[in-house]
Amino acid sequence: MLRRLLTPRGLLGLLLTLAASVPMLLLGRWQLGRGETTHSLQNYAYAVEWVLFAAFTLFCFYKLLSEADGEERAEPVDDVVLPRPAAPVEEPQDDELAAYNAYLARLNGKA
Repeated sequence: MLRRLLTPRGLLGLLLTLAASVPMLLLGRWQLGRGETTHSLQNYAYAVEWVLFAAFTLFCFYKLLSEADGEERAEPVDDVVLPRPAAPVEEPQDDELAAYNAYLARLNGKA
């Protein structure tokens, strides 16, 4: 995982992750301060929400680093049996439906 972090793509990802998560933590701290001054439960909830957003960005970055480029993916299974398509069911002929389909066919032929 450290090997992938030291690539240009990994360093750019780290930079973008930090550029996203640090402001979120600062916004969480600001919301906490607003909650202390206004005693508003909404501001406390927003403070927790911003911290969770920052944690989620760090988690996503970790998951992207820990996944290999196809190495850890599951092996394809060769013995998969696909179900056969069902045979078409013959419906009884409906005179009204047949007349409507004929009408649509005539309209389509005129256009």
